[in-house]
Amino acid sequence: MSIMMNKRVINSASILLIGNELLNGDTRDKNAWYLSLKLSELGIKLVQTSVVADDSGQIINELNKLSALSALIFTCGGIGPTSDDLTREAISEFAGVTLEERPEAVEKLKNYAAKHNRPLNKNSFKQALFPQGSEIIPNRAGTADCFLTDYQGAQIITLPGVPSEIEVIFEDQILERIPGFFPNLKKQYQRSLRLFGLSESYVGTEIDKLGLDESISIAYRPSFPELLLVLSSGQAPELENAIEQIKQTIGKEYFHTENKKQSLAMTVFELLKSNSQTIAAAESCSGGMIANSFVSIPGASSVFLGSAVTYSNESKQNILGIDAQTINKHGAVSEILAREMAAGAQRVFKSSYALSITGIAGPDGGTENKPVGTIVIGLASPTAVTAHTYKLSWERERNRVYSVVLAQELLRRKILNLRMEWERK
Repeated sequence: MSIMMNKRVINSASILLIGNELLNGDTRDKNAWYLSLKLSELGIKLVQTSVVADDSGQIINELNKLSALSALIFTCGGIGPTSDDLTREAISEFAGVTLEERPEAVEKLKNYAAKHNRPLNKNSFKQALFPQGSEIIPNRAGTADCFLTDYQGAQIITLPGVPSEIEVIFEDQILERIPGFFPNLKKQYQRSLRLFGLSESYVGTEIDKLGLDESISIAYRPSFPELLLVLSSGQAPELENAIEQIKQTIGKEYFHTENKKQSLAMTVFELLKSNSQTIAAAESCSGGMIANSFVSIPGASSVFLGSAVTYSNESKQNILGIDAQTINKHGAVSEILAREMAAGAQRVFKSSYALSITGIAGPDGGTENKPVGTIVIGLASPTAVTAHTYKLSWERERNRVYSVVLAQELLRRKILNLRMEWERK
């Protein structure tokens, strides 16, 4: 056993991100974020995340540092077929072994090329080289298989740089292996709460006042404009008690799901589907974003009937049947017009509900009476048509995103018969 192992943090892991594109800003990292979430769920402490260029020397130096800190290291990137993919060579040199070609990896590459009618060249077979003694971890989402290398008791799991591939590999191949790396790892219980309409600072302040049990760990993960709370504990009863306290203190109506991956659009979709109801939309400044939020959900056609992007006044008249005099008298950004748009969409698409959004997203177009950030949302239900005006204060794109989620929240509250006016702290 090396001296290094005595310095390692118990039940810890590190992440090494590799790629020039991460350092020059061409690519935004998603891999460390994903892996850190997964490690946290398992009760494993992430002690360091490092970023280095596509340079063998830098990779080796950083691996030397990280192997002194953690018994588990993830490397992301640099195992493709191009000349700047140097990770497998660097790990081989670091471990003091040679690279060897694996027949099963060669066969995989040939089968992939034949299936997709793509030619193979000399560089392609670089993906069939692995450090001697390493274990191949199959990658069913891409051509570059991953591998596990043991270095003086530190397990180095080498992954590709493509986030979608890493997610598949982790769920399929790595999740089940991790407990074996940490025999003293205690079981962690975890629950999630997802909400919209309250700020992270407000929620955090209110939760701090509760004085929850010391075993409770809370991670605040904002994903604009929603907020995800992930609570962990080694004690299940204390965790359940904390969840109930938080709901009571913040207000149960703000929490729309306990599924950490479920967006508000998905929650609304499920509500509509369970009631055999449908939704349509008429969009102006949101420009089709309501439609996109629903059609991104598998099976959306069972609920979502369509959206009319009526950006110009003429399109509002021709598609939704709104009278020109109404527009001229009240303006394109008004509660009367928002109601007319929602009612028009409900009529055109023959839907149970319809949403409409009209507003001044910015950065220009505002007036003294209707400043930039003025958003009006219409909601047509089977029994009534209403409109709600809001003053948003972000830049253009965030104003648009927020208005769409706000419209979905209005619809959720309508379906569940919750109050339609609420304080957004």
